[in-house]
Amino acid sequence: MDTQFTEAPASWNTTHITPDGWVCTLTLRNGNGIELLNRATTAMNHLQASGCKPHSKYGNGSTSSNGNGNSHPALAHPEESFCIIHNCSMMQKTRGNQHWYSHALDDGSWCKGK
Repeated sequence: MDTQFTEAPASWNTTHITPDGWVCTLTLRNGNGIELLNRATTAMNHLQASGCKPHSKYGNGSTSSNGNGNSHPALAHPEESFCIIHNCSMMQKTRGNQHWYSHALDDGSWCKGK
């Protein structure tokens, strides 16, 4: 039996946090990039209207050490890495032993989501 598997030419993935705190991944596939972007926009609008928030499962690119010198993506606490004031992801910042999350504002200042 000759079975041929094909991958969709375009795919879109998002990870989000449900209002109940569940981290979920949604994948959309389509044969056309423009149609996929339209579907993705509809999906994002629905997720936002349902109270879902974007989630960066790798802590916005930050890394941590596992004690033997190897680094791996640090899993962020969703409530700390997302600014509910401006509805956006925040980057983890470190100075010495202090760690916090913040994001830049248009005026050049920084917001810590509080």
